Amino acid sequence: MKRIGRSLIVVFSYCAVAFHTQADTHYVDLAGSHTTPYTSWATAATNIQVAVNAAVDGDTVHVANGTYLLTSEIVVTEDILLESVNGPDVTIVDGSGVTLCFDLEDSACVVSGFTITNGNNSGNSGGGIYCASISPVVTNCVITGNTSYLGGGMYYGTANNCTISGNIADIQGGGMQYGTANNCTISGNTADHGGGIRNVVAYNCVISGNSAIDGSGGGIFSGTAFNCTIVGNTALGSFGGGGIYSGTANNCIVWNNTAGTNSNLAGGTQNHTCSPDVVNGVNGNITNAPA
Repeated sequence: MKRIGRSLIVVFSYCAVAFHTQADTHYVDLAGSHTTPYTSWATAATNIQVAVNAAVDGDTVHVANGTYLLTSEIVVTEDILLESVNGPDVTIVDGSGVTLCFDLEDSACVVSGFTITNGNNSGNSGGGIYCASISPVVTNCVITGNTSYLGGGMYYGTANNCTISGNIADIQGGGMQYGTANNCTISGNTADHGGGIRNVVAYNCVISGNSAIDGSGGGIFSGTAFNCTIVGNTALGSFGGGGIYSGTANNCIVWNNTAGTNSNLAGGTQNHTCSPDVVNGVNGNITNAPA
């Protein structure tokens, strides 16, 4: 009988653990009733932070259409999926010009389908999004009109299929500083150095129309670019590099950028890259105009 009793206890204990680790979905809607634990549209939280606080690792938070005005940043510390229902055109997180929008720390979260705008983190890192490592993933988002000291749009993290535009950093990384960018459009950002990105690993990105207003690297300062198109960027500092300053370009097009010296490339390493500033035939590089 003792053996049977112990077996039953083990079974019950296993069931209890399984029950508690089952993933939940929480909901956010400006028209919700704001009833904990926010696990239906009828009982949806009316602000994102409350639903995020109710979620644990593995949970999902769905966010309905609307503009979510912030008075403090949304902090995500759990490994959750936070996603809009209908995408960035109709789901907007607005920092109101007074706060960082998202603080994702070192979580393995995924944030998907938002316009992230008007974030202000003056004197600190990340105007729209702050991450402590590359672990947080931001996907299918529009990150625009944010301001900070470093990384105007995003600081660290991994950006996938995002538009990062019109952000400002006082010093470095107008669009993004540190982290990884995959299949992103990075345009119209400004900083003293690295108008588009600084110390970012970029894959298959279009980096255009960015400005280093008092320094080098209009499009990219340092970092590594793979299969990227880097065009129409400007560096106004004395060291040049309108397209790229330092860093490595692999299989990239670096063309029609502007600077006082070294309009497209200043320093760094280029492999299989098309630019008027490379040596034709060395490391597989070509100076032919891109078709």
